[in-house]
Amino acid sequence: QLQRRRALSLVRRTCAALEQRPPTKAHTRVAMKAQLITSRLGCLAFAALVFLPVNALPYPANASSRSVTAAQTPSLWRSRETRESGEAPQDARPTAECPGEKSRPVVSCAAFWNPRPTAEAAQACRAPGACPSAPVAYRVVSVMNFKSTPAAALADWADYHLLIGVDHMVFIDNNCGDGGRLGQARLGGHPPWEVALSPYVNAGVATLVTRYRCLDFNSSFGAPALRYRVMSEEATASPLRERMRDDTLVLTIDDDEYMVMPDPRETLATVAQSMKLNQLCAANVIWRNYGDAGYTCQPQMPAVAAFLGRAPLWQEAEKHRPYIKHAQEEADAINIHPGFRKGKALFNWGHMRDCTVDSPKNDWTVTAHQCEADCGALRNCAHKTGLHQDMETSDECYPFHAASGDHEVKGLASGGLWINHFEFQSLEHWEAKKARGRTNDHSPRLGTPPWYFNDVEDASGAIAIQLRIRAVQSAPLRTCLARKFLSAPGSAAAEETRHLQPSQ
Repeated sequence: QLQRRRALSLVRRTCAALEQRPPTKAHTRVAMKAQLITSRLGCLAFAALVFLPVNALPYPANASSRSVTAAQTPSLWRSRETRESGEAPQDARPTAECPGEKSRPVVSCAAFWNPRPTAEAAQACRAPGACPSAPVAYRVVSVMNFKSTPAAALADWADYHLLIGVDHMVFIDNNCGDGGRLGQARLGGHPPWEVALSPYVNAGVATLVTRYRCLDFNSSFGAPALRYRVMSEEATASPLRERMRDDTLVLTIDDDEYMVMPDPRETLATVAQSMKLNQLCAANVIWRNYGDAGYTCQPQMPAVAAFLGRAPLWQEAEKHRPYIKHAQEEADAINIHPGFRKGKALFNWGHMRDCTVDSPKNDWTVTAHQCEADCGALRNCAHKTGLHQDMETSDECYPFHAASGDHEVKGLASGGLWINHFEFQSLEHWEAKKARGRTNDHSPRLGTPPWYFNDVEDASGAIAIQLRIRAVQSAPLRTCLARKFLSAPGSAAAEETRHLQPSQ
């Protein structure tokens, strides 16, 4: 599908160039008409040369790497006409042929991260004066609430973000009911997501909060407020107690959002330090919104390695107004954001409450995408901006506000920083996401993923993680991560990082 779409784009550009050639010296109607006919004949000939080899290509392999025959095509892959119609026919929906997203085995590297102190050491520190040094402050903490997320995806998210510099992760379980009703079998009496996260809890790099299961969100209490409430409660208990500082960077990203930092020498601690040096209470990081890549069944691998096509950034599409208008219409039809100029706010712990909790003095709607708080002596560079409001390069927030300034926020990390947002993934995943519901009072999601979310091939996130893995000092951890985030065979990321891949 991607190759056909690129071929069509190439034909359109070539035909437009042929028809826009300057007229011949003989400015007669006959000569101009003859030139037009010649141009169109040339266009048709070029189209035949392009599309004959493309149409001879087989359909790509499905999520489980089996070849797809013509008879299988309706149930495993959707045609371009189906995708652009806005509705999925019955034969395009997930079928019994899908292995099941929640059946993917959990691969965890938790055992290789910094372990919790031994029981003997912890007991010795209870004696007065036995451990005089203060606990090491957390530089970066994440907090995420999840519901119906496959256990393997939670482990993927955890290992990925520990690798790029999160010191401690707080997971809030919003599931309701046991694993059986959620399509995930209970293991040893515990839901699979608990089993997947418990190694990280035992290693001291994560906290799992279960007291907010079955919580109903409403217009006055959404995910941002829940995250702050949990963080404020956990900050009074181990292991967060005495480790949270006012300048601790807090990430409130979701299970389908992955922070990307192309320079492996930089980590999220670099971002925390940049915010401190530049006296920021909040900054904005842009989404790069990835599509479904044509998958009906969920790939049996981490999303960051499987999905490499995204929607254009505003900077890439802003001059093409008809394209943007069409994209907006497609997004409105299924109740989602079109993907331009939207991301997440980063803020420090000292101002998290101001950015996430509604109060009578606030005259804005609290969301996870901006912060409108007054930070006093610190600068707030995560404020809401309109779709067409560009900052001047001289604006003090230009390097720190990706939605309207530098889209890679080079002020926070010289190598760039953004969020790969895997909103749709496969059709199987999208249908499950629609059934799960939202954590706010927005209209329910509808339809199928718009095709334009696959228009730009961008493997930078998958390549960046391979480069970062290569720099890991611990050999067991490096091997575990390399095998876990192995690039999809034949993909641009696999070709670019072939020399970095572990032996099979």
